[in-house]
Amino acid sequence: MQIILDITLMLLVFEIACAVYIPSLMGEFVFDDMLIVERTEYTYHRRTGTDWKSLWRLLTFYRAKRALLYWTFRRDMLIHGRKDVIGWHVMNILIHGINSAQMYIIARSLFDMPYAFTAAAAFAVYPLSASSVASISGRSSSLCQMFNLASLLSFICGAWYLIPLWFYLGMKSKEEIVMLPATLYLWWLLI
Repeated sequence: MQIILDITLMLLVFEIACAVYIPSLMGEFVFDDMLIVERTEYTYHRRTGTDWKSLWRLLTFYRAKRALLYWTFRRDMLIHGRKDVIGWHVMNILIHGINSAQMYIIARSLFDMPYAFTAAAAFAVYPLSASSVASISGRSSSLCQMFNLASLLSFICGAWYLIPLWFYLGMKSKEEIVMLPATLYLWWLLI
């Protein structure tokens, strides 16, 4: 019964995170989103495919910074084009929902259920995330955060062998994940 309630609350946090940012679906490309769309269209459009084999090639052999991030942009470009802004925003909202669900699991390892739900719901609706979710260019932060939280979850669950994978994928999203080893060390030291 406890597991079912935990899964229900985790899904509720995911839904809250997605529901809060539904108004961003009506928005246009903002800030430097158009620059990213054009860069994706002209630079990465010719170099990579969209299948899993091209993703593997891009992550292992191609030396581009943020290769995974630009691969997601390329997928959006081929699926939605430059006119369908909603499709680009849906991906950002889903990534934020996954981050919020992961935050619930992490908070649940520290707190009782009501406190964990409150912490995860606060994370889901926190306005600081608005720029990462509402603008396409903010996907780099959300994607990096997703791998950062996945690393922390792997650390908590004892699946240490997954941490280098999450770290590598995070580095291919945004370089700010370089603080992950220090974060894990502090978590181990303090918790």
